[in-house]
Amino acid sequence: MRITEKYVLKELVPVFLVGNLFFIFILLIDKIVDLSELILAKNVPFFFVAELIIAYIPSFLVITIPTSTLLSALIVYGRLSDDSELVAMKSLGADKYNIFKPSILLGFISLVLALLMSLYLMPKGNDFAIERLMQISKYVSINDFKENELYTEIPGFVLYTDKRVDKNKFLGLIIINKKDHIVIQAKKGEIVNTTEGSLVFNLDNGVLIDTKGEIPSKLEFKSFVVNVPIITEKKFDVRNERLMSIRNLINHLNKSNIIKFELSKRFALPFASIIMAIFGAVVGSFFHRGGKAFGLSVSIIIVLIYNTLLLLSQNLINMLNPYLAAWVANIIFIILLVYLLRRA
Repeated sequence: MRITEKYVLKELVPVFLVGNLFFIFILLIDKIVDLSELILAKNVPFFFVAELIIAYIPSFLVITIPTSTLLSALIVYGRLSDDSELVAMKSLGADKYNIFKPSILLGFISLVLALLMSLYLMPKGNDFAIERLMQISKYVSINDFKENELYTEIPGFVLYTDKRVDKNKFLGLIIINKKDHIVIQAKKGEIVNTTEGSLVFNLDNGVLIDTKGEIPSKLEFKSFVVNVPIITEKKFDVRNERLMSIRNLINHLNKSNIIKFELSKRFALPFASIIMAIFGAVVGSFFHRGGKAFGLSVSIIIVLIYNTLLLLSQNLINMLNPYLAAWVANIIFIILLVYLLRRA
C-alpha cells in the first residue's frame, strides 16, 4: 500500500469510529428516556439497564456502520479535494483506483463488521434483551401510583385509589381487569411485589363485579387476594422476523414473503457499506469547502433516501420477488455510483 493510501486510510478510520459513536447515541436517545424511567420510577437496578443498552447496540450498528462509512468518506475526500491533495495524488501518477482504494478497503472492513452484527450479534442481542426484560419485570413497582389518578402501567389493568397511606397501603382502591371485564372495589388494600415478576393485591372489605354477562354479578368479600403477572414468558414467545436468527428465518421461509425479505435484507444492509464507501468518496471529491457539517448533512439525506427506497421495496414484496426487493435500494445506488465514477 502506498504512503498516500495509508495516509487517507488513517484519516478515514477516526471519522468512521466517531461517526458510529455519534449515530449510536442518536439512536439511543429515545431508548434512554424509557430506560431511565425504569431506574427512577420502577426501581430497576442500573446494571440491568446497562446490559439492555449493550444488547441494543448490535442492532444499531447494522445501521450505523454503513452510515458512518459514508460519513467518513464524504468528510475526508471532501477535505482532500478542498486542500487540492487529490490533485497532488493524480500528479504523482495515482489513478481513480489508487485514489479511492482506501475508501474501498474501509468499505470491505465495514462489510465484515456489519455482517457479523446482522447475522450473529444482533439476534444474540435481541435474545439477551428479552431475557433481561423478563428479569426486569420482577422489579416493577407502583411507586408512581398517585392518588385520584388512573394508573395504567400494568398491562390489562387500570388502578385508582382515593388515598395512599404509605408505600404499599391504599384506601378506596379500585382495580379494573379489562381482559376479564371484572371490577374490584375495596375499602383498603395492600400491593406488594413478588420475586416472580407479579404484583399481589391483598384487599379488605370490598365487592367484585363481573360485567361479562347481560346482568352484572356481584360478590362481596371481607378479604381477597389477587395475583397480577406483569410479564409472562408466553408474551415473549411471539417473535417477529426482526428478532429471528438466520436459522429461524430459514426454517420459516414458507410462512410469508416478509420472512424472505428479512433474510435477504440481513445481507443487503451490510453490503451497502461498500456502496456507501465508494459513493461517499466520489461525492466528497466533487464538492469543495463543504466541511464536516456538510458531510453530516449529506450523509443523513443519502441514508434517508436509501431507507425510503428500502421501505418502498418492502411494501412491494407481494409484487416483486421478496429476495430481490431487499436489494432494490442497493441496485439503484450502484447504478448511480457507476454514473458518478464515469464523471469522477
